[in-house]
Amino acid sequence: MGVTVNSFVSLSLSPPLVSVALHTAARHLRAFIDSGAFAINVLRADQHGLSNLFARPSECSWEDVRSRITTSGHLVLEGAAASFLCHLSAQHPVGDHLLLVGQVEHFSHDACVEPLAFLRGRYGTFRLATQTLPAEPLDHWSTSAIGWG
Repeated sequence: MGVTVNSFVSLSLSPPLVSVALHTAARHLRAFIDSGAFAINVLRADQHGLSNLFARPSECSWEDVRSRITTSGHLVLEGAAASFLCHLSAQHPVGDHLLLVGQVEHFSHDACVEPLAFLRGRYGTFRLATQTLPAEPLDHWSTSAIGWG
Protein backbone atom coordinates (compact mmCIF):
# COMPACT_ATOMS: atom_id res chain seq x y z
CA MET A 1 0.00 0.00 0.00
CA GLY A 2 1.16 3.50 -0.67
CA VAL A 3 -0.19 6.99 -0.15
CA THR A 4 1.07 10.50 -0.70
CA VAL A 5 0.71 12.73 2.35
CA ASN A 6 0.85 16.49 2.31
CA SER A 7 2.25 16.79 5.81
CA PHE A 8 5.01 14.89 7.55
CA VAL A 9 6.09 16.21 10.93
CA SER A 10 8.97 15.53 13.29
CA LEU A 11 7.44 15.45 16.78
CA SER A 12 10.22 14.43 19.15
CA LEU A 13 13.89 13.57 19.20
CA SER A 14 13.76 11.53 22.40
CA PRO A 15 12.17 9.20 21.65
CA PRO A 16 12.31 9.83 17.91
CA LEU A 17 8.69 10.39 16.84
CA VAL A 18 7.18 11.48 13.53
CA SER A 19 3.60 11.86 12.35
CA VAL A 20 1.46 11.78 9.25
CA ALA A 21 -2.27 12.43 8.94
CA LEU A 22 -4.54 10.27 6.78
CA HIS A 23 -8.14 11.07 5.91
CA THR A 24 -10.56 8.88 7.84
CA ALA A 25 -12.02 7.69 4.52
CA ALA A 26 -8.59 6.76 3.06
CA ARG A 27 -8.74 3.25 1.64
CA HIS A 28 -5.45 2.21 3.24
CA LEU A 29 -6.07 3.65 6.71
CA ARG A 30 -7.23 0.38 8.25
CA ALA A 31 -4.14 -1.42 6.88
CA PHE A 32 -1.82 1.15 8.47
CA ILE A 33 -3.53 0.70 11.83
CA ASP A 34 -3.74 -3.10 11.63
CA SER A 35 -0.10 -3.54 10.61
CA GLY A 36 1.15 -1.45 13.51
CA ALA A 37 4.04 -0.19 11.38
CA PHE A 38 4.71 2.09 8.45
CA ALA A 39 7.53 3.59 6.41
CA ILE A 40 7.81 7.20 5.36
CA ASN A 41 9.72 7.61 2.14
CA VAL A 42 10.80 11.17 1.37
CA LEU A 43 10.90 11.37 -2.41
CA ARG A 44 13.73 12.87 -4.46
CA ALA A 45 13.06 16.09 -6.37
CA ASP A 46 12.75 14.11 -9.63
CA GLN A 47 10.21 11.60 -8.25
CA HIS A 48 7.07 13.74 -8.60
CA GLY A 49 5.56 11.00 -10.77
CA LEU A 50 5.54 8.68 -7.75
CA SER A 51 3.92 11.39 -5.65
CA ASN A 52 1.18 11.77 -8.26
CA LEU A 53 0.70 8.01 -8.50
CA PHE A 54 0.13 7.51 -4.79
CA ALA A 55 -1.95 10.70 -4.45
CA ARG A 56 -4.72 9.17 -6.58
CA PRO A 57 -6.88 6.83 -4.51
CA SER A 58 -8.23 5.07 -7.62
CA GLU A 59 -4.74 4.19 -8.77
CA CYS A 60 -1.95 2.59 -6.81
CA SER A 61 -0.23 0.30 -9.18
CA TRP A 62 3.13 -0.92 -7.96
CA GLU A 63 3.90 -2.34 -11.41
CA ASP A 64 6.74 0.07 -12.28
CA VAL A 65 7.71 1.11 -8.75
CA ARG A 66 11.14 0.04 -7.59
CA SER A 67 10.89 -0.97 -3.96
CA ARG A 68 12.02 -3.56 -1.46
CA ILE A 69 10.74 -5.07 1.76
CA THR A 70 13.13 -4.67 4.69
CA THR A 71 13.85 -7.46 7.15
CA SER A 72 11.46 -5.67 9.55
CA GLY A 73 8.69 -5.84 6.92
CA HIS A 74 8.67 -2.17 5.95
CA LEU A 75 8.29 -1.19 2.30
CA VAL A 76 11.06 1.16 1.16
CA LEU A 77 11.17 2.93 -2.19
CA GLU A 78 14.46 2.51 -4.01
CA GLY A 79 16.26 5.81 -4.56
CA ALA A 80 14.22 7.81 -2.03
CA ALA A 81 15.92 10.85 -0.52
CA ALA A 82 15.19 9.49 2.95
CA SER A 83 13.29 6.67 4.65
CA PHE A 84 11.90 6.45 8.17
CA LEU A 85 10.90 2.99 9.39
CA CYS A 86 8.37 3.34 12.20
CA HIS A 87 6.12 1.38 14.45
CA LEU A 88 2.75 2.91 15.23
CA SER A 89 2.94 4.30 18.76
CA ALA A 90 -0.26 6.39 18.87
CA GLN A 91 -3.21 7.56 16.83
CA HIS A 92 -5.37 10.62 17.39
CA PRO A 93 -8.54 11.72 15.60
CA VAL A 94 -8.11 15.29 14.32
CA GLY A 95 -11.09 16.63 12.39
CA ASP A 96 -11.65 14.42 9.34
CA HIS A 97 -8.15 12.90 9.64
CA LEU A 98 -6.40 10.40 11.88
CA LEU A 99 -2.97 11.49 13.06
CA LEU A 100 -0.63 8.50 13.09
CA VAL A 101 2.38 8.85 15.38
CA GLY A 102 5.30 6.59 14.62
CA GLN A 103 8.37 5.84 16.69
CA VAL A 104 11.34 5.77 14.33
CA GLU A 105 13.16 2.44 14.47
CA HIS A 106 15.53 3.14 11.59
CA PHE A 107 16.39 6.14 9.42
CA SER A 108 18.42 6.42 6.24
CA HIS A 109 19.06 9.27 3.82
CA ASP A 110 21.04 10.22 0.75
CA ALA A 111 22.77 13.54 1.41
CA CYS A 112 23.59 13.89 -2.30
CA VAL A 113 19.99 14.35 -3.50
CA GLU A 114 17.39 17.07 -3.04
CA PRO A 115 14.03 16.15 -1.46
CA LEU A 116 10.72 16.75 -3.24
CA ALA A 117 8.53 19.55 -1.88
CA PHE A 118 4.97 20.57 -2.77
CA LEU A 119 3.83 24.16 -2.32
CA ARG A 120 0.92 26.11 -3.80
CA GLY A 121 -0.02 23.28 -6.13
CA ARG A 122 3.46 22.88 -7.60
CA TYR A 123 6.44 20.61 -7.06
CA GLY A 124 9.85 21.93 -6.16
CA THR A 125 12.65 21.32 -3.72
CA PHE A 126 14.23 22.94 -0.70
CA ARG A 127 17.03 25.46 -1.06
CA LEU A 128 19.22 26.59 1.80
CA ALA A 129 18.85 30.26 2.66
CA THR A 130 21.76 32.46 1.63
CA GLN A 131 21.37 34.71 4.66
CA THR A 132 21.87 33.69 8.26
CA LEU A 133 19.32 34.24 11.00
CA PRO A 134 19.94 37.03 13.53
CA ALA A 135 21.49 35.98 16.81
CA GLU A 136 18.62 37.53 18.82
CA PRO A 137 14.93 36.67 18.32
CA LEU A 138 12.99 39.20 16.31
CA ASP A 139 11.25 41.81 18.47
CA HIS A 140 7.81 41.16 17.03
CA TRP A 141 7.72 37.60 18.41
CA SER A 142 7.51 38.93 21.95
CA THR A 143 5.25 41.96 21.48
CA SER A 144 1.91 42.18 23.20
CA ALA A 145 0.37 43.22 19.86
CA ILE A 146 0.03 39.55 18.90
CA GLY A 147 -0.59 38.28 22.42
CA TRP A 148 2.79 36.70 23.15
CA GLY A 149 4.89 37.97 25.98
